[in-house]
Amino acid sequence: MGSLPERIDITIGACRLAAIHGGVSAINKFVFASTPEEDLLYEMDLAGLDGVIGGHCGLPFTRIAGDRLWHNSGVIGMPANDGTPRVWYSVLTPTKDGVSISQHALDYDHTAAAARMRAEPLPAGYADCLVTGLWPSLDVLPDQEKAATGRALQEHEVNWSAPALMPAS
Repeated sequence: MGSLPERIDITIGACRLAAIHGGVSAINKFVFASTPEEDLLYEMDLAGLDGVIGGHCGLPFTRIAGDRLWHNSGVIGMPANDGTPRVWYSVLTPTKDGVSISQHALDYDHTAAAARMRAEPLPAGYADCLVTGLWPSLDVLPDQEKAATGRALQEHEVNWSAPALMPAS
């Protein structure tokens, strides 16, 4: 795992995006929908591209800061703390002037997955989370995301018009 890149730059249509785990500044940085815009812009300035596809926080969201994109698809392996056992993924499709981002819920056999986890010496809270859709700990969540605990998310689509292309580095 140590030999894997911390960032992969991809192009979707005419949009150049950095795919990262957490933040551009740190692989383990949590970036949430409620992250202040100046912090998002700082991270995107570090990327030097039109937008960022990030992860790590586990909650799906799409946010436009300035004219750039920050997108987190959620996690296939863990519910979004929304009180449902569904997990989330996204489909990014090039459009004439940007990208269409559709976020989708995925139903799966969460009962069997939780049973398999309980059969191993793993923390019970994560197996419970697969069934209840509620996280075992909210320690990392900002207040806005804590307040949304148990509120079922809805599938949705965001159409983003990319900024004028930044020069390639």
